[in-house]
Amino acid sequence: MLKLSWRSVMAGALIALIGVIPTAEAAAEESLGFGFFDASTGRWRFDDGKDFYFGNPGDSPMLCDWDGDGVDTVGLYRRHSGFLYLRNTNTQGVADREIFFGVPEDAPICGDWDGDGVDTVGVFRPSQGRFYLRNSNTQGFADLSFTVSNATGVPVAGDFDGNGTDTVGLWNPATGKVAIAGGTSDAPPILTRNFG
Repeated sequence: MLKLSWRSVMAGALIALIGVIPTAEAAAEESLGFGFFDASTGRWRFDDGKDFYFGNPGDSPMLCDWDGDGVDTVGLYRRHSGFLYLRNTNTQGVADREIFFGVPEDAPICGDWDGDGVDTVGVFRPSQGRFYLRNSNTQGFADLSFTVSNATGVPVAGDFDGNGTDTVGLWNPATGKVAIAGGTSDAPPILTRNFG
């Protein structure tokens, strides 16, 4: 399955999201898709023409493959409550899964932390500089918890080394540097690169 280095880019009130979406010509063929989430309205719009509402104003968007079918679909993190809402299709409707995970200050993140082909939830807690990651999309305690030593910024996730497992990192918008975690234990980043 194709994995991306960057899942979202902040741009004003709209958040741009990139994901793997099957093309209309062949459902088995994967291609990169592009979409926007309007945080002020909860509206999602994708380049394949899909346009729907999912979420409330102020929710934080996510786009990951929640069920392992090879298609990234929408998800939301409601910061004031600590609930994640995940859909298995890019259509309007109620969440297929609701998970309580995190505290109000947390920033959501998602990826395939264990290489099983299913993206799962996680959060980054800025006050601690710590990631909390689950290996299943169920309620419970973090399966992994660690820091990226001496790094601050916006959490990012992706398969940066092409090994089939996603890794987390932190992008510092002030410096343009990305620090990629060296594993799943408290350690200095293994890679620091400029981006932006």
